[in-house]
This record gives sequence, C-alpha cells and structure tokens, in this order.
Amino acid sequence: MYNIIAVVIAIILYLLYQKWSTRNIKMVTGTELESMLSKNKKGLQLIDVRTSEEYKQHHVKGFKNIPLDQIRSRLKEITPDKPVVVMCASGSRSIKACKVLSKVGMADVINLRGGIAAYRG
Repeated sequence: MYNIIAVVIAIILYLLYQKWSTRNIKMVTGTELESMLSKNKKGLQLIDVRTSEEYKQHHVKGFKNIPLDQIRSRLKEITPDKPVVVMCASGSRSIKACKVLSKVGMADVINLRGGIAAYRG
C-alpha cells in the first residue's frame, strides 16, 4: 500500500516539475509560426536543434542548425534579449533546448509544438 502511495506521489511531483520547468516557454503551432514569420522575420532568432544530418536532409529556410548536444557550447550565437524559436523533428528535443535557453536567461523562448512536421511553410 505504501509503495503505491509513494509511486503516485512521485508521479505527481514529476508532472508538477515538468509543468514548472516549462512555465517560461511559449508553445506555438506550425500555423502560428507561419504567421509570426510573415509579420516579423528580422526580430526572431530561428534555431533547429536536430542533428546536422537531419538538417541537411530537410530544413526550413532561415533556421540555423545548432544541434541539441551543442546548444550550451554555442550560446554566444543566440542573442538573449531577442525572441528565439526552437524546432526539432517532433518537439521533444526542442523543448529540452528551450529549457536550457530559459535557464540561462533568454527573454522570450518559443517552442514549435510538433516539430518540423507541424510547419507547412
């Protein structure tokens, strides 16, 4: 009985942590990103955190490739006071990158929900 209660508490704490750790990250759909890009191309920093190989196969014009495993070492390439949109293949790596960017003080961090497949531009 106590094991079940401990597991339930652990799950609840994990879910609360996940929610708390993404509180400063805005999520956008592919359609919302298309609208953002058409209105303000110069003000947005666009980062694709997929591997170099994935990026070479197919990428969205304007997105700079900084693979997730290099994001911390290449922070100097991202301006902290400008909005940054992050994408990957499905949205899972980009949310990890967004968490890193948010933790180091990036002002406006935006994740493309659903990744490159969600973007039709």
